Amino acid sequence: MFYVKNTVRGIPENEVEDVFIRFCRATNVNKVPTFGAGLGLSIVKELIEWPGGYIWIESEKGKGTTFILL
Repeated sequence: MFYVKNTVRGIPENEVEDVFIRFCRATNVNKVPTFGAGLGLSIVKELIEWPGGYIWIESEKGKGTTFILL
């Protein structure tokens, strides 16, 4: 098991699975400019699951997000 954790803003519960959809990004609640095309996590998910792995997210809005890879 491998995980990456941040303590920035978290992802709203209703948007957690959306971050794996191509060109989709979580809502920018802080109105701070963000960059990117929304492709990174969809590519990561595909690369992890292709050989039989699994990735999921645990997040709490305002407290941070953990990306877990098996």
